Amino acid sequence: MALVSHVNTKRAPEAEVMEIVPPGWTNTWHPVSHRDVVLSLNKAVENTGLRVLNREYSLNRLGTRMFASWAVELIGGRDSRIGYELGIRNAMDKSMALGVCAGTRVFVCDNLAFSSEYVAFRKHTGGLDIPELEMLAQRALLSATSNMRKELDWMKSLEDVTLGPLRFKEIVFDLMSGGILPPSQFEPFMEHWEEERQTTNGFTLSVVYNAMTRLVRGKSLIKIAKVTGMLRDFISRRL
Repeated sequence: MALVSHVNTKRAPEAEVMEIVPPGWTNTWHPVSHRDVVLSLNKAVENTGLRVLNREYSLNRLGTRMFASWAVELIGGRDSRIGYELGIRNAMDKSMALGVCAGTRVFVCDNLAFSSEYVAFRKHTGGLDIPELEMLAQRALLSATSNMRKELDWMKSLEDVTLGPLRFKEIVFDLMSGGILPPSQFEPFMEHWEEERQTTNGFTLSVVYNAMTRLVRGKSLIKIAKVTGMLRDFISRRL
């Protein structure tokens, strides 16, 4: 999961998140409860052909700030190797806007960094009500499913690019000279490559991409985002 909790927050179960009562509305400020945010996203998920696999939440000490990351999948998805996430943040203390992000690489952190392929923000102003909240969630998820299907098509296109021994060596050299694959990680990369090759029974660009993404698992989210961004650009230029 892509939820980072370290700045005056702690992990919390969904039941605790749902029980926090928001302050009263004013003419210009409509704080939305964490419960309403979660329920609106649940409704949008059901309407968009997604299934939630896992949910993680963090709260600040007073419970006024909530951060969440949901792992989801496309119902009837064609490739279980690709992960998707929804990111959510909400505040009932005027500290930040409500935010929803969705895509294949989501980073939600309680230091207020918030990023993904698609981001929607909404201030807690007088016009924010439950129908508006549900529309915000629906727009985010419609964009997310579009991105997911594009990602699946992109991944499938990598499987169509067959690599001969010489071409494979050239790509590995370019990965190292481009600073994407550290020379010190060459042997682990080759181990991942061999495992991927045996799984797929092929010598394709997809195997190289999957081996590289396996290599950075367990690294910091910032490191993963940097490497995968460079890797996608590198791979796309070779399609």
